[in-house]
Amino acid sequence: MLGRVANFLNKTLPHASRFLNTIGVITLVAMMIVIVVGVCTRRFFDLPIRGMRDITILGFSIVVFLPMALCTLKGGHVSVDAFTNKFSKPLRARVEAIILFITTATLGLLTWQLFVLALRTQAMGQTTKVLAIPMYPFLYLATLGILMMALVYFANLLVSVSSLVRRK
Repeated sequence: MLGRVANFLNKTLPHASRFLNTIGVITLVAMMIVIVVGVCTRRFFDLPIRGMRDITILGFSIVVFLPMALCTLKGGHVSVDAFTNKFSKPLRARVEAIILFITTATLGLLTWQLFVLALRTQAMGQTTKVLAIPMYPFLYLATLGILMMALVYFANLLVSVSSLVRRK
């Protein structure tokens, strides 16, 4: 059962993660263009782009959160295993499962809290200061990025636990 759920997640998560990463890359390119144009118009024509700070802050929320799941899938996050490398393989597998459980639970809690924050922000109608762009869609996108990352860790946890169960 655990293996089937892990297989399903491992088949679907890479596609969704690549899609979210593509949105992040497109946003980064768009931000770079806007910033270059803003600097040039301010420097040469003394006409700064109104709301540049709003655009940059909201853009970075997309650039940071959406590609996180793909980075996790590709093993791009830093991990320090100098201590656990000294353990025997069975003990290392158990410690890895515990760490994956803690990470998944923490990311699940973070997903829930971001979603609650997005709901509150939407209910209060919070917008950016200059351009009055609603902030809640960007919080929902951040929630989606963290949720995807949590699902990647959850799939890794299922694989780890199923391998532990098979060894017994």
